[in-house]
Amino acid sequence: FNVPTPDFGPAVLAMPLWALALLHYWRALGEGHRGYWFLVALDAGLLLLASYTGIILIVLLIAFAPLTVRGRRAFLHAEPWIAIALLLIVVFPHAAWLKSSFALVVSAIDESSRNASLPPWAWIAAIVLLSHLGVALLAILASGWRGDRRERAPEIDRIPAERAGRLFVYFFALTPAVLAATIAGVSGHLGPLERVGPFILLTGLALIVASGDQVRIFRERLVSSAWLGLLVLPPVLVALSVLVLPWLLAVDLKTGQPASAMGQFYGDNFQRRSGKPLQFVTGDPKIATLVALAAPGRPSVYFYDKPERSPWTNTDALRTNGAILLWPITDAAGEPPAALKTQFPDIVPELPRAFARPIQGILPLIRVGWAAVRPVTASPLPPTPRR
Repeated sequence: FNVPTPDFGPAVLAMPLWALALLHYWRALGEGHRGYWFLVALDAGLLLLASYTGIILIVLLIAFAPLTVRGRRAFLHAEPWIAIALLLIVVFPHAAWLKSSFALVVSAIDESSRNASLPPWAWIAAIVLLSHLGVALLAILASGWRGDRRERAPEIDRIPAERAGRLFVYFFALTPAVLAATIAGVSGHLGPLERVGPFILLTGLALIVASGDQVRIFRERLVSSAWLGLLVLPPVLVALSVLVLPWLLAVDLKTGQPASAMGQFYGDNFQRRSGKPLQFVTGDPKIATLVALAAPGRPSVYFYDKPERSPWTNTDALRTNGAILLWPITDAAGEPPAALKTQFPDIVPELPRAFARPIQGILPLIRVGWAAVRPVTASPLPPTPRR
């Protein structure tokens, strides 16, 4: 219920790693199984490689340890310190890359912040509240609020949670979102904090712990139906939206782009013209990334207007190896953007190409202007003089 999007990305990948890190941390710290410290290090290292939101969890793991007697005693043993060394080994290659690519990461964070319609801290707070609508509905229905409290309701008994366990659940259910909102408010950037799924994983568990050791479930049949609806309805609506929205609202869905047709056309065209596979694509970022995703050979994208975001290449490499330049057609002339023309003054625009989406609906065709930069052919060697 906490992830209102089907898009797979760092936040989705971070959720199971976040959950595993908390589980293994409790096994090691709360239950005294010291061997789990090594799994905590592995989970945290993979989490950092998946998303920088892992920094928040690592800070909270360090902050929680001194709050309990068990946590203070745990660091008298060698395993936590060995786990820290293991964590550093896991993240070392990425840290070495980050040292030389810090500007690239910062520019990506700045770009995400410009697209936010609310202040960063308010955006996180609003998304956190909206993400809890489903669990709030279930809690209200099961609590018997505005109903007959004399109703015979099934009661579930559980082993009483000890103080350290309750503190653990409440701490990691509340502090991640609060810390993320604080960081966003102070820095003024959203960056990887935009997707709040990992921050609110323990909300349901916190509600169960707060309900006590005997939990009565009122309106059991209605609660079961609501739970099933919340589980099944979102993916069903997503699937239907892919089919219906292009016809009703002319919504251009990210999952409905003709990436395969575009990548195949430009990749084959460049191959026939130059005899070499397409290595680079540049121009409009949205179109270029679609082509690079599906073109044969998976060419690299060059962001010509922000070259710091593509440090793996430059304009000289594009002129040497060839490239496809792409831009959306917004007028009858179909001329390339001035900035693109400045960097590649010798390009000759080709006949624009129109692509239909898999589900076109009432949307207009995607009209793309393009040009090919031919690779530089090495000049032949002079003939060897006869002796």
